[in-house]
Amino acid sequence: MIYSYQHSLQLIEVDGFLKPSQDPAWLVEHFETHVKLADGDIVLDMGCGNGIITLLLAQRYPHCHFHGVDINPQLTQQAKQNAKLNNLENCTFETVDLLVGNLSESYSHVISNPPYHLLEKGFTSPNPHKLQAHGCTVAQLQKWFETGLQLRDNTGTFTTLQHSQNIPHLEGLFKGHTVQQNPISNGAGKVSHKTILHIQG
Repeated sequence: MIYSYQHSLQLIEVDGFLKPSQDPAWLVEHFETHVKLADGDIVLDMGCGNGIITLLLAQRYPHCHFHGVDINPQLTQQAKQNAKLNNLENCTFETVDLLVGNLSESYSHVISNPPYHLLEKGFTSPNPHKLQAHGCTVAQLQKWFETGLQLRDNTGTFTTLQHSQNIPHLEGLFKGHTVQQNPISNGAGKVSHKTILHIQG
């Protein structure tokens, strides 16, 4: 079954895997506002899932290349199929466990919609795909963030979304960087529980 995301992407629905939330669209919108891409730039999407962020950016920037990586081979295969479905050739996908450091390249910019529900806070799910995509320990969260910073060029940026309550666990990694914190608005009078972090330097 095929469904539409943001009225611009056609995606393949797969049993057992969740449809994407609004998080990828928020991240892409923020990235477009704060990052100026040059022709030939290569952007890494960490934890790409079925390729939403990679594909949205590939549509908008046809003269750049976007590389999505994920630990789940089923998801990277879905991402490749989704790229073909949308006739996008300026993107690639690879199965990689980022927490063990399998990437040695550097990228013009890095973007990520990572797991942000802490297992220490009791997060769990009977769906193993949801548990892998959404849950992490504090140590894994910090390693993910550190890896995102390391994989950019010296002049590159790292744009990521986090649950606001997790930010104190990451502040020790902010030293030496310029960090913009942008809470996501959930509507008038509502408290935002998610924040987009944009890191430079």
